Amino acid sequence: MAYWFRGERYEDIERLMKAVRLEIDGGFGVSDLDAILTERGGFTSEDGTVYRSAAALKKSDPDTYRELRDRVIDSIVDGLWDAVTGGYLPQDVPYVEGTIDECK
Repeated sequence: MAYWFRGERYEDIERLMKAVRLEIDGGFGVSDLDAILTERGGFTSEDGTVYRSAAALKKSDPDTYRELRDRVIDSIVDGLWDAVTGGYLPQDVPYVEGTIDECK
């Protein structure tokens, strides 16, 4: 099956999802992670420090911030992969002005 995303045709789901991940990575900001942390009541690091905001985490522990951010983005992409391969199209891509649809 072929797919459309942001004006490009993708014949391969893996190539499509790499492009989707790059777009989400570019559009997912500190405030987006803040919203997730607020919803979950914060983030507790391995040393027991509780971070209530992504900005505080990014400032004091940038590696952990990036790791957490990557996990969230990977989770979004995994969900999109499952939806697309399950035939649930079109799929709006969060944090990006774009939709995945099938090429007809």
